[in-house]
Parts: sequence; C-alpha cells; structure tokens
Amino acid sequence: MKTLGLIMIIGIALVFFFLVRSAPPPTYLPTISHYPAGTLEGQLEGELLQVINEMGIPGLQLTIILEDVEYNLALGTMDYQREHAITSEHILRMGSVSKVYTAVLVMKLVEAGHLGLDDSIDQWFPKIPHANQITIRQLLNHTSGISNYTENIWFQLETVSSSKRFFTTDDLLNYLVEGKPDFSPGEEYRYSNSNYLLLGLIAEKSTGIPYPQLLHQLLLQPLHLQHTVLLPYDETPRELISGYDRDLLPLGPHTIKPYNTAWASAAYSAGGIASTSAEMAQFMHGVFHKHAVIGKKSIEEMMQFQPFLEEDIPEQTGYGLGLRELMIDGHRLIGHTGTIPGFGAATFYEPETGTTIAFLGNISFLDQIGLLQTVLETLKHS
Repeated sequence: MKTLGLIMIIGIALVFFFLVRSAPPPTYLPTISHYPAGTLEGQLEGELLQVINEMGIPGLQLTIILEDVEYNLALGTMDYQREHAITSEHILRMGSVSKVYTAVLVMKLVEAGHLGLDDSIDQWFPKIPHANQITIRQLLNHTSGISNYTENIWFQLETVSSSKRFFTTDDLLNYLVEGKPDFSPGEEYRYSNSNYLLLGLIAEKSTGIPYPQLLHQLLLQPLHLQHTVLLPYDETPRELISGYDRDLLPLGPHTIKPYNTAWASAAYSAGGIASTSAEMAQFMHGVFHKHAVIGKKSIEEMMQFQPFLEEDIPEQTGYGLGLRELMIDGHRLIGHTGTIPGFGAATFYEPETGTTIAFLGNISFLDQIGLLQTVLETLKHS
C-alpha cells in the first residue's frame, strides 16, 4: 500500500510540476529610479538591484531602523514576468523567522509564571522519548535531541501532493513522535522545527489559550502590528502574494500561491507567520531595543549564546533562545533567518548600534548573508 501511495504522490507531483513551472526572472532594470539620488534609500536601491538580479530574486522588501528612524524599500516585482511591482504593503511568508516570535512568547509566559525554562516537557508530552529529561530551555536552543518532523519523507510528500492540505497539530505531532531521537537531551545542538512546534503547543496547554490568539494578544497587539498574521489560522490577507521555489522542492520551479495552506499549516509555531519587512523590523526593534514586550532580564536570557555552529551558515557564532548570533564584517547581529517554500527572510538587530535590518523576498533561497553584507556595507558608506 505504501508503494502504491508513493507512486500516486509522485504522479501528482509530476502533474503539479508541469502546471506551475515558471521561467527564470528577467533582469529588473527600471527606467527611472524609485528613490531619490543621494538618500540612503537611493544608495541601497543602487546596490540591491544588482544583487537581486544576480540572485534571481523576483521581489524584495527591505526595512532598516536607525536611531528610531525607519527606512522602507520595495524592489523588483511580485511575479517572475516583471509585470507587477512589489510594494512595502505586500505580505510575504517569513518561515523560521517565526521562531523569534515563538521564543519571545514563551519568555513572556515565563515572566507571567505560566512556565519555567527548566520545566521538563513530560507533563505535556509524556509519550516523547526522554520527555522527563527534556526542558523548555532545550527546546528553545535546539539541544533536545527530538528529530525534525519536517524531514519525514511521508510528511514531505503530503505537503507537495496537495497545496490545500491542512495539517492539524495532531497530524504534526504524529510525524514528530514517529522519529527516533537524534541524541540524548543536552548532549548536542541540532536545529529542529519539532522544538518550536512543541513550544507553541506548550504555550497553549499552559494557558488554555490557542497559540494564534496568544500571538496576537501578547505580541502583535501591544506593538500595533496589524499586518502580521499566522497562516492559515488567520484570514488570508488580500496583500499576501505568491512566492516561487526552485531550490527546496523537487521537479521545480513551483509557484506557492496565497491559498496554499499546506506549508503554513505544516509550519505552525515553527514557521507559519507572514508579514511585511516593516512589521518584522518593528517587532525586533520593539522587543530588543525598546524592551516593549519582555523585560531586560528575559532578553539577557535569550542572548546567552552557546557556541553552536551551522554548516550552511558559517557566520553563525552561537545560538541562544530562539536567536542566531552572527558575525559579519565585524558586526555582531542577533536575530533569525527564515526559509519556507516560495519565500526567504531575515531579521537582525545589532545591540552595539541599535540598528535593525529586516527583509523578505518571494523566492525560497535569498542568500540572507549576502544581502546582509550588502546592506551593512552600504550603511557604512552612507
């Protein structure tokens, strides 16, 4: 039965491929500059247009906050055909940048006494191997050893086979429990979406309030973020645009359309949030610069970086509680990258200068480090 199911899924995927494949993007060279020469926006536009062409990025939103002054750029288009310009008002999926939001939410619940960082998870998930040894802190810093449910082959085939598939959290938990532990709790570091799925569910179980509602009540509403949504649990906004994948999924490229519920429901608290670059930057700035959501002690706890490295992000010098620490050309940045089929993202805060950088693109692979380097170099000479 499994073999027959696999053949059917591959057949569906092949049909899907021929229906949605897209041509590579043409060069995006506007006849006039969108931003005045001599301004920071104009300098960034000049540098980034070349970069997005070299990387094959259809569209890019960028927001920078310098000394409480916000700068917004929108470069390129919503589509591969270069017919419809992307704007700063469009909404894009952020993928694993969502992990910062979930981590901040957990710290908020710790402050309120609902949770403790060293609580073991067996009170909520006794069936998970080593649950009595795994702590919330280990979920936050990816040292739990719980296998990554998004690497399950059957899960991957299900997401590709039906764009309108809606994964319940019980569905996701079933995939999670199927996986064998990667290592004993606390022995190693390995990035796993399972950790942040569980954190969202623990937030629900400890408060009796669904994760989407907690996200809005405790984080988004206090920061007045009206264009940030958890898909597909919130109503799909009209401003949500399609994304393109040529790197993550087989038989590509693919178009990930706004009505696609498979990837978002599969990501949940590990990667299901969508927003604008402006609101991503405002979130980071509000939390880490203005301390508007959680206290300084909680932020210091999140920034207790362990020397955990990532093979595909050599600039990472450590991982804290929901935060990557990067060193790029002498700049120490804290934040997160995000990749989900159709979209790429990053948001980082520089504690030493108070600078916040956030960007979103409608392509799965953005080369976040290359974009950060370009932005930092431009700021240096502005």
